[in-house]
Amino acid sequence: MIKSEDNKQELLLISSYISKQLKQKFGKGPETCYSIIKENVMAVRVQQFRTPAEDVLLHKNELGLALKFRSVIMKAIFEELKQEIYRITGFKAVTFFHDWNYESNIGLILLFDDPTPVMNSKFESKEDSLLCEQVQIVSSRVHKTPSDVNLLKMNSSLYIFESKDVMIRTEHLLHEKGFSDILFERSRDIQQRFNHYRGEFELIINKSISDICIMWDYKNNKSYSVFWLK
Repeated sequence: MIKSEDNKQELLLISSYISKQLKQKFGKGPETCYSIIKENVMAVRVQQFRTPAEDVLLHKNELGLALKFRSVIMKAIFEELKQEIYRITGFKAVTFFHDWNYESNIGLILLFDDPTPVMNSKFESKEDSLLCEQVQIVSSRVHKTPSDVNLLKMNSSLYIFESKDVMIRTEHLLHEKGFSDILFERSRDIQQRFNHYRGEFELIINKSISDICIMWDYKNNKSYSVFWLK
């Protein structure tokens, strides 16, 4: 199994395969696709992914419908994708999450090798600890304070924060009843408000953040906030 991004050939093959699958299922593939594996996590970033059908839905203010449409297709793609990833890299993808920013036209897919993934924080500096504390502070402003936040630096430009105990009772009930449309739109609202505070994170890391994605693991009451640094 790939332990880092050193084996670029395998990662290029995976990125190419994902692009082809997206094009086959959606009718349009992303302009660029970038993959990286570290520890028990695989991250895939795609750019310029929007399809004409989604553009129509967005024009009609049907964001929830566009997100639901993409979610259904992604589930089908994952079943094929995990087999190819394992064949090429030995990484056994079991669980996946995704987030799509239609405004910036950038999407992110996270894959884990466990149905209940756990990320172990490795604070390499005071900065790492401060970033996790800031995630808790900002989360409390826009939604709910997590009980714990872990950080995994995939590389120098991709940070993943795992937040635990992030759901309020209403969200538990919506998930149990299968109201995915409401949860999609609620997630988008929280993400937009979270993005308003990106400057506070940039002060800590002394770098600009190009994008922030947030994915929700409703089953395990967790979320994953992903920072792409410039």
